[in-house]
Amino acid sequence: MRPMDLPPGRTRVEAREESRRTLEGEREVATSKRPSEQVTDVERQLKQARVVGMKAQAAQIAIQTIQAKIQTLQENSDVFIEMNGQRAYNKMLAGLVSRMTRMGDEEVREMTTPVSVGISLLSEQSLEEAIEDVE
Repeated sequence: MRPMDLPPGRTRVEAREESRRTLEGEREVATSKRPSEQVTDVERQLKQARVVGMKAQAAQIAIQTIQAKIQTLQENSDVFIEMNGQRAYNKMLAGLVSRMTRMGDEEVREMTTPVSVGISLLSEQSLEEAIEDVE
């Protein structure tokens, strides 16, 4: 046999197109055999409740993290003020308090399903102290 005497075969592009069509047909057959699962309204509500719960938990963790930063900043205020100055201390504290406040508002707006989540905020006394330090 001499390869030069044989007729040309299919090109790479043609082979890929044929493979794509074959795969597409197999997927259609597999999809038609799969039972159609109707998601009920109750299941959808349960999923939404889980998502809202996860968002609320993430918000709670974020707020607790900010609270820990504020507490650490207040405990080490004399060191921070000595190193960076009163103005930088006040600016950092104000930034943390405002970020915590804004984040809480955004999370409340996003929640559409009532979920009881105990988000622990700063006590009024700690918040007042933080505001006084900023001023």
